[in-house]
Amino acid sequence: MDNKEKIEIASIRLALIAPVVNNTYTEESKMAYYRKAAKNPIKLPNGKSVRYSPGTLSNWVSYYNRYGFDGLMPKERSDVGKTRKLSDVAIEKIYSLKDIFPRINGILIYHKLIEDGFIKEKEVSLSTV
Repeated sequence: MDNKEKIEIASIRLALIAPVVNNTYTEESKMAYYRKAAKNPIKLPNGKSVRYSPGTLSNWVSYYNRYGFDGLMPKERSDVGKTRKLSDVAIEKIYSLKDIFPRINGILIYHKLIEDGFIKEKEVSLSTV
């Protein structure tokens, strides 16, 4: 995402929260305003339409109050393209199991990874594997 697109998204976010920032909303509370504003989909510069939750709008007000316009700019995730739960060794083991046993399913792989100590049951879910 280039800087121009980030600025356009931050402008859209500011437009959504402006009535709260300026204390000009007509609803009975900020949360009522957030609920009303969250009902309508918002068209982003890339053409996608999204709906934001009332909590997201509330967070944006906090970010704006703390950091100004820059607080509304989208941030790049530091872990883009990387798995957050599975180690490289566990991923290699999954591929190894699939090579050895092409018809093995995810449940069996999951239990084998736990059994062999590559993952811990409480830290990694079946759906992650």
